[in-house]
Amino acid sequence: MPSIFYRTIKITVGVIAAIFLAERLQLDFALSAGVITLLSMMDMKRQSLGIALKRIVAALLALIISAVLFKLFHFSLWSFGLFLLIYIPILLKFNASVGLVVNTVLISHIYSLSEITVGGLLNEVYLMLIGISIALIFNLHMPNSEEEIIKLQRTLEEQIQSFLRSMSFNLKNHCEINGHYVTLMDLKQTIDEGINKALVFINSFYFKENRYYLLYFEMRKHQYGRLRYMQEHCNAIFITQEQASILSDFTLQLSQDIHEFNTGETALNVLEELRVYFKDSDLPKTREEFENRASLYQYLNDLEEFILIKIRFVQALERN
Repeated sequence: MPSIFYRTIKITVGVIAAIFLAERLQLDFALSAGVITLLSMMDMKRQSLGIALKRIVAALLALIISAVLFKLFHFSLWSFGLFLLIYIPILLKFNASVGLVVNTVLISHIYSLSEITVGGLLNEVYLMLIGISIALIFNLHMPNSEEEIIKLQRTLEEQIQSFLRSMSFNLKNHCEINGHYVTLMDLKQTIDEGINKALVFINSFYFKENRYYLLYFEMRKHQYGRLRYMQEHCNAIFITQEQASILSDFTLQLSQDIHEFNTGETALNVLEELRVYFKDSDLPKTREEFENRASLYQYLNDLEEFILIKIRFVQALERN
């Protein structure tokens, strides 16, 4: 709610400032400067520079096309329609549709005046420049959401720890004592919120780029996918308690090591020792033992991929 209130105030002040400046310069249709500011301030900060350039180029193109058409075919509804028939496909072709509505309004000003003059064309250019400039200036300041993102990281890590702990108890056919269970849905909601806030954070700067938080939550999203498989494999009632107990202890230890700065290398080394142990264990003697062993081995493979996802994330950061 505070973020919405802040943005509302900023947009309102920006719109009023643009209209005030246009009126002080005695421009016609001064309210249009405020509308252009409003539309431009709705863009994300990083995107706004590129969008502003597109709007300016699109405005100049609209003025040129309309001036030619109105000179050739006079100021009629048909010439205005012909303008749209030519102008719209050009904008769509070059992915510049952000300027369509505003520039159509600018051309409607010229149409309503029923004359083409240098002063009239410059009036529209000035309206566009004022609206975009005010928006870019006001967008220089955006609230920093980094603290919220860091809190989401900690929340997510605690949720993953709790989820792994629950699976550790399941492997021993036990229930967790505290009665609070983190679900896959809880994890997904936190990850999705983290990704959304990380995208906003990236777009909060004109020239600086910080993709770390986005990469972090995307890494956890991949781990979430692996946790879904792991949960399926540990829901059975295990009769091969020796192997299940070993994997349970390893999962419990892994839950305690889930934090941002753990590389996962140590856990991977321990897991490789577990793989050797499984390989050297006696073969199952019954069908039920075989099915249990297969589920546990698949769970082991999923654990390995879960750890490797974090290792690849750390390695990618080191390369950059």
